[in-house]
Amino acid sequence: MLLEDLHWADDSSLDLLVQAVEWLPDTALLVVGAARPELVERRPNWGEGKEAYTRLELKPLSKRASRALVQEILQRIPDVPDRRSVQRGALQAVQQLVVEGAEGNPFYAEELVKMLIEDGAIVPGEEEWRVELERLAQVRCRRP
Repeated sequence: MLLEDLHWADDSSLDLLVQAVEWLPDTALLVVGAARPELVERRPNWGEGKEAYTRLELKPLSKRASRALVQEILQRIPDVPDRRSVQRGALQAVQQLVVEGAEGNPFYAEELVKMLIEDGAIVPGEEEWRVELERLAQVRCRRP
């Protein structure tokens, strides 16, 4: 059973989940729940003390790992511009914007790239993507 966004679950739902697992002791059941730190802040001991309970806390990606992820996502943006292009430094500018904005969260990195595509700052093509530097500058100006 995969449960996402457990941080949004109300207390009675969280209690029911723990009880349901207790009611099925002889059933082969794997429950995987994903939550933001808010769940642990609200219910710091939720699930603890139960047989086979394990809590994994994921730390944010390092800047280096974030850059590697963003570079992989943006691999279709040419690093070296051709003669017709004004893309000089565009890849690095996008990488920096996404890495800083995502703050080590890989999901946010992907979502920021999608946002840049929707805003027209990144224009996907069949073989290569291009960066619209004017649109990128406008997106940067909108950042809080």
